[in-house]
Order: sequence, then C-alpha cells, then structure tokens
Amino acid sequence: MKLDFRVSHLKANHQPTEINKAIIELILQHQKAAGLNNLQLVKRMGFTNFNKALRRFSHFTQTGYLPENHARKLSRVLDIDLAQLKTLE
Repeated sequence: MKLDFRVSHLKANHQPTEINKAIIELILQHQKAAGLNNLQLVKRMGFTNFNKALRRFSHFTQTGYLPENHARKLSRVLDIDLAQLKTLE
C-alpha cells in the first residue's frame, strides 16, 4: 500500500488574495526588521512543537490565512498593532 501525502490538489483552493498578500508582506517586513528567522520567530511566539509551527507559518506565507491566536502572538512578538492586522483581514 502506498500513501500519498502530497497536497498539490489543495493549492488551487488556497490562493492568497490581495488583502492576504498585504498581511503577509506586513508580517514578513516586521520579521525582517526584527532580524528573526522563522525558527526564532516561532520560538518567541511560544510554540514548543517547532516543526508544526514552522509548517503553519509556511502555510500562512503561502495563503495568508492567519488564525486569531497566531495574529495575537505575532503582533506581540513583532510589535505590530493588532488592530492594523485586523483591518487587513
């Protein structure tokens, strides 16, 4: 039995919109300004399962989907106004 874990069929359904691209750009700019790589960022956000957190962050940078609890953590770590993130959603 062969298992297929590819998610290429999901990509068409999860395309970022212009608004999502703005959120992605904002967070990536703040991350770069803070001098944090992805692993350092997820550690500061308080995640303990780094691989899972890195996958979720990668998913965010591809789709712009940002759960509320992650938005709060990112705003705290990167010093972004949470209201600014909510207006971009």
